[in-house]
Amino acid sequence: MLFRTLGSRGQNQADININQAGSQAMESIEQSIRFATVDAVGANTRASCLAAGSSGVSGDTVAVSDSWGASTYSLDTSRIASVAAVTKYLSTPDVVVSAVSFTWICVSGSYDKLRISFDIDDPVVAGEVMKRNFKRDINMYNSGI
Repeated sequence: MLFRTLGSRGQNQADININQAGSQAMESIEQSIRFATVDAVGANTRASCLAAGSSGVSGDTVAVSDSWGASTYSLDTSRIASVAAVTKYLSTPDVVVSAVSFTWICVSGSYDKLRISFDIDDPVVAGEVMKRNFKRDINMYNSGI
C-alpha cells in the first residue's frame, strides 16, 4: 500500500511537471513568434508553402524574423530551443521533449498560420513514462496576405 501511494504521488507530480513545462514552452513560443514573419519551416520556403495550400508544409525547425532579428526554433538535446545570437531553452530540464513539429499553412489573401506540436515525457516512479502532446495553431499577424 505504501508503494502504491508513493507511486501515485510520483505520477501526480509528473503530471504537474508535464502540464507546467508544456504550457510555459507553448506560451513562450507563441509570444515570441505571433508578430514575426515565417521565413522557412524545415527546408520549405514561402513558395513551397503557397504551393501546398491549406495542407501546409511541415518540418522540425521553423525560422522566423521580426524587428529584433532572426530566430530558429527546434529540438536541441531533448529541449525546445530558440536560437538567435544565443541559445535560449524554452522547456525545463526536468522534462524530456521527444518530438517537435511545425506546420506552416499559407493561403494567398489571408494571414499565415503556424501549427506547433511537441511531445513531453517525464520519468516517474517505477520506471514508467508519461507522455503528453501539446498542440496549438498560431495566427501569424505579420506573415502572409
